[in-house]
Amino acid sequence: MSDAVAPPVLTVRSERVLLEGASVGAVAGIVGGLAFGAAMIELGDLASIASLVRADTPIVGAFVHLVVAAMVGAVFGMLVARQRVGASDSLVWGMAYGAFFWFVGPLTLRPLILGASVTWDLATAQRSLGSLIGHIVWGAVTGLSLAALRFVVAGQRVVAADEPPGSVTGAGIRTAVGIGGFAGMTSAVILSALLPDRNALIAPVTGGRSTSWLAVVAFGMVAGALYGLVLPYSTAPSAPRLGARLVHSIAVGFLAWIVVALTIVPLGEIDTLAWGAPLVRGRFEVLPGYLLFAASLASGFCLLAGGARFLFSDEVRHYDRLTAGPQRLRAGLRGVVAGIVGGLLFTIVIVQVGALGRISQLVGADSAVVGFLVHMMIAVVIGITYAQLFRRHSFDVRSGVAWGVAYGLLWWILGALTLLPVLLGASPQWSAAAAARAFPSLVGHLMYGVGLGITFSLLEARYNPWWIARNETEAERTRARRAQMLTSAPALWAFSVFVVLFIVIVVGPPA
Repeated sequence: MSDAVAPPVLTVRSERVLLEGASVGAVAGIVGGLAFGAAMIELGDLASIASLVRADTPIVGAFVHLVVAAMVGAVFGMLVARQRVGASDSLVWGMAYGAFFWFVGPLTLRPLILGASVTWDLATAQRSLGSLIGHIVWGAVTGLSLAALRFVVAGQRVVAADEPPGSVTGAGIRTAVGIGGFAGMTSAVILSALLPDRNALIAPVTGGRSTSWLAVVAFGMVAGALYGLVLPYSTAPSAPRLGARLVHSIAVGFLAWIVVALTIVPLGEIDTLAWGAPLVRGRFEVLPGYLLFAASLASGFCLLAGGARFLFSDEVRHYDRLTAGPQRLRAGLRGVVAGIVGGLLFTIVIVQVGALGRISQLVGADSAVVGFLVHMMIAVVIGITYAQLFRRHSFDVRSGVAWGVAYGLLWWILGALTLLPVLLGASPQWSAAAAARAFPSLVGHLMYGVGLGITFSLLEARYNPWWIARNETEAERTRARRAQMLTSAPALWAFSVFVVLFIVIVVGPPA
């Protein structure tokens, strides 16, 4: 694609890695703290932070806040010191870490410091939604700042010794922006055309006003270009595949919802942040649209980038030794079995809530038996898609469960909240009230994902999907598992679980 030279790769000793991680992480934490602090000024929360040192002035609160942000950022820098430092990986790590520290800080350590007991109940979590969103924003800004600082300060990509060098170049970034813009435009147009209300996707940007198709196209192009900028194009064989990109879209869509629907638009409309529980609940109906748009954008981006990689990459030695067709066919058969197992687990929930009759309405019937057959057919189809998307992603049962749960969450949004009501003649059910009514279905989708992920990972492990000698299988699996753990995969798994907890908090009975 270009004669540009990728940044050199450097392997360093553990002590130096941790020291540099802590120092750079502290600076990144302060940058994130400034972003979070600006929101706290708007919300009037700085004085409450000062209470940690027995004061009550905003100035003291701001100082304490930045000190804590630096300390927490230093810990974050050490935790991810050996991880890949690309912007996309650091972004997700930061968001997951920010959500985790919300539990550790405001819900646990803060009440203990003030002489109270820990507050882990639903009512407190709902009252602390503004703090939760602020911690996620802090994590996102800190993660991006950490990636930028490590690149600027070191002038190199510091990675693990066994990580294959990538090929992200200046030309690759420009290519990613172009691919992302086209994928975003296409995704926005298709999604807006399929939705009953064309303005549903960009309503948060326009304040609910009716817009033209030109606005939809512009929104998609800008969003896609930003996506490509944060997740650059790479010709490396280790570049994220579609399955991982889809799960990554959960974090991307969630962050876009916070930035646009809860921050930018409310500041323009009502001159305040929509981070409180009532406003978050009222704007929850925008979240599924952003998650679906992010997933559609990720699919388009990955498919287009994969085509470009196939046409223009010289790394042909990394392609499968045998044709992809037989491998994908066998993977599809494993997906059938995994889908059946997951579907049977899901049936337990469906029977309990008596939803088989409603499912049978998809084919014009009203029978529990027909509903069960339709349900299992859908489970098999989803299992086949999982097999194609997450082939060679699961290296043990734990990773299989994690990918399966994340995929089940995506299908709850796409299926239960969107496709099912649309196919039955209604509009997508994206409101908080509708999500609350569909909560049993969420549990079922998560159970389906667990069964799907475990079964597929076990079947794939027996199949030896790397096409190597049997006595080398375990060594190759260990290497691949280690390489995956150096990416944002663990953070993606954790953040997917957090999104489920967030849904519980928002759609639960108001405090």
